Amino acid sequence: MGWMKRHDNDEEELESKVRYAAQLHGVRAKEVVDAVFDEDEDEDDIDAAEEGGHRRSKLGLVATLAVIGIVFGIGVAFLMSLANRADKAGPLAVAGIAAAQASIAPTPPANPTLSGIHISFTYPAVFDEVQHPSALSNTSERYALSSKDDYRKSVQVYVESNPTGQGDSGYMYRSQDKTDYAPVGVKVMGETAVVFVKSDNSERTLYWHHAGNLVVMSMLGEPNVLGGYMDTIVGSLRWLP
Repeated sequence: MGWMKRHDNDEEELESKVRYAAQLHGVRAKEVVDAVFDEDEDEDDIDAAEEGGHRRSKLGLVATLAVIGIVFGIGVAFLMSLANRADKAGPLAVAGIAAAQASIAPTPPANPTLSGIHISFTYPAVFDEVQHPSALSNTSERYALSSKDDYRKSVQVYVESNPTGQGDSGYMYRSQDKTDYAPVGVKVMGETAVVFVKSDNSERTLYWHHAGNLVVMSMLGEPNVLGGYMDTIVGSLRWLP
């Protein structure tokens, strides 16, 4: 009898707690009972939710790896495309590099100009030493150009005043020695002149008659550059007023 009494008291106490909880939360007593006595079901729901979360996490990882793989593949394809383009444009790329190098290369010095008493001319910058030797008895001006780097390069210039005949023994010698010298006609300020070229191209000598004067310019140096040097001087040679 005592056990039954205690049991009844426990049920009454439990019912009282259920009613109190229902009043406290504003719900029906049945909802409180369902919430209290369905714990196993709730735990199962929680376990299922956790399992679903793990499943979703795995799916998310797989999706992320798939996206990374796609991006990596696109990157590789892009790099291969660039490599192919570079191969096809190889000559253009080399030309572009050469142009860039040329654009930053130091600018060669401008050719200087010599202005004397009667004549002026522009000469290659390689002749970086200019001297004024004493004039001879039959010359009105005289110059000697040389190179500091190569003693074999030189230019002798002088102007003869009132020459008789051709007025120069060198001219006579070169014009007669047809084996070693060949005359080449040139124009200086529109006037006829002549350059004697030595057979080994190591010497070129200009003779220009102007207004009763004779301009002589004899050049020595490397055969492969003398022609260009002489052209620079002849093209710029002027008689000063």
